[in-house]
Amino acid sequence: MVLLSPPTNKTTSSSSPPPAAAVVAEQQWRSWEQLNPEILSLIFGKVTPTEEMMRRVPLVCKGWNEVVGGPYCWSEVDVQSWCRRRNDSHAVDRVVRGLLRRSKFMVQRLCVYRMGESGFFFVSHW
Repeated sequence: MVLLSPPTNKTTSSSSPPPAAAVVAEQQWRSWEQLNPEILSLIFGKVTPTEEMMRRVPLVCKGWNEVVGGPYCWSEVDVQSWCRRRNDSHAVDRVVRGLLRRSKFMVQRLCVYRMGESGFFFVSHW
């Protein structure tokens, strides 16, 4: 079993080697940054709404920013709740185009509300 710790900035002390207990503890913990991007994207997709994935997850660390910026997290996109709150078809169209580009056009399922004509045109021709 591998235990995961949150991303940290480690500083090392050159004065003495770490005690044996610290070495064992270090071997039991694995950094989130070391996970395969596809695995991280599956985790993000299960526990994080699309809106949170766009706004907060990239701010955690560079590795998470790269995962969210890549196509892995965007095979299923559900922005219905945001669209209902926004209630602006032009804004929805812009967001849909951006998400499709971010996914490198690998979206398999797209859930949108109040998408305009230009959004439908863009989606139908990708």
